[in-house]
Amino acid sequence: MEELIKPALDGTRNILQTVNETDSVQRVVLTSSMVAIYADSCDLINTKDGIFTEKHWNKTSSVNHQPYPHSKTLAEKEAWKIANEQNRWDLVVINPGFILGPSLSKRTDSTSVNLMLELTSGKFKTGVPAGTHANVDVRDVAKAHILAGYTPTASGRHIAASHEGDFLDIAKTIKTKYPSLPLPKGYVPKWLFKLIAPKIGFSRKYVANNVGYNIKFDNSYIKKNLGIEFMPFEKTIHDFMDQLINDELIKVK
Repeated sequence: MEELIKPALDGTRNILQTVNETDSVQRVVLTSSMVAIYADSCDLINTKDGIFTEKHWNKTSSVNHQPYPHSKTLAEKEAWKIANEQNRWDLVVINPGFILGPSLSKRTDSTSVNLMLELTSGKFKTGVPAGTHANVDVRDVAKAHILAGYTPTASGRHIAASHEGDFLDIAKTIKTKYPSLPLPKGYVPKWLFKLIAPKIGFSRKYVANNVGYNIKFDNSYIKKNLGIEFMPFEKTIHDFMDQLINDELIKVK
């Protein structure tokens, strides 16, 4: 509550209160997340067609289960509430999936950079968890925000994701260019991952609700509403690897 939810809500309220006090602002572009649409991959079974769209909201996370998705969901809902209470400015929301792609810094504390370092280190050589998620290139996320800000007809929420894939897909794509790295070759059994989950920072409930589920999403609205064309998944991963190698964060023999 103190580390995630309260800061997310207070930050949203503080910024939008300032917007309300600034007459020149006509539009706000909010960075939300796909986790405001769904928290657990198993939520897919509750959709009408087995596909996540901008109409869906995360209804299963809480302070005690998936608190980060819960904070993003509450923050976006609060933004829509404040936006709907006035009529001077409009709100456009970007909901990115798992963001991958080259970084402008050598920082290693992001989830995506840490994943790439671990995948290429041999840590998961025996296998990775199964189950797809929504991926997107960081450059496409940036482009989506610019288009959302300056496209006059832009409105609503936008799933910013281009590729349904899992960790093994990332590893296989890396291998096409860097075959010498100790990359995972298959999937670790769900029962084994569930057994060791608490020791590596995951709850067993998280494993039960996410590992082994293949999500599907519809990104047609962002393509139509913002006119965006997403980069190929292979380019995202290869450019990401090139950046990490050039910055000497990953060493290739």
